[in-house]
Amino acid sequence: MQRRIQNSMQYLNDEVMQLLTETTAFIVALIMILCIGIIDWVTGNEIQFFVFYFVPITITGLKCSPLKVYLLAILSGISWYVSDLLNGMQYLDISYDIWNNFVRISAFFVIGIAVMQIRTLLEKERKDTSDLRNAFSEIKRLKELLPICSYCKKIRDDNGYWHQIEVYIAENSDAQFSHGACPECAGKVMKEMARLPD
Repeated sequence: MQRRIQNSMQYLNDEVMQLLTETTAFIVALIMILCIGIIDWVTGNEIQFFVFYFVPITITGLKCSPLKVYLLAILSGISWYVSDLLNGMQYLDISYDIWNNFVRISAFFVIGIAVMQIRTLLEKERKDTSDLRNAFSEIKRLKELLPICSYCKKIRDDNGYWHQIEVYIAENSDAQFSHGACPECAGKVMKEMARLPD
């Protein structure tokens, strides 16, 4: 049951993320930052909205180029700084102000970089999963019982057509053939060739 719920959530997440283009995701994230900044300004210094800035950064990290993610991290820091200024936030020393903004922007960068790495790993996992599914289906196909002629060694396919064994295997796998003769057959051929008149 839990696995089914996880698969459903993953499917829903994939569908939503496919609907978002890079430009749309960036615009949505910019609007979110603006809204969070306004809410941060309206609520004053008593309530902090630091973690809410992670949502637009995560969206761009999953869909946009690194440059847009970094730009959004900087814009998030600026938005927070402006809301602090508009609220009249005063520090004892300018170094505190610089330090706090540096920490905020650094945190936004770290989240953006982490999400981009997660996106890369997810894309790699999807590709690997697809490759494994293809390999498994090929192995499964080659594991089935194959009808083979006991005289000429041709193989019958699912449609009832007969193929040489080399052709059938080459068409249904990545195997390639090179022909030779085993020692037993080579001896027979040599004997037959020795009996042929010149």
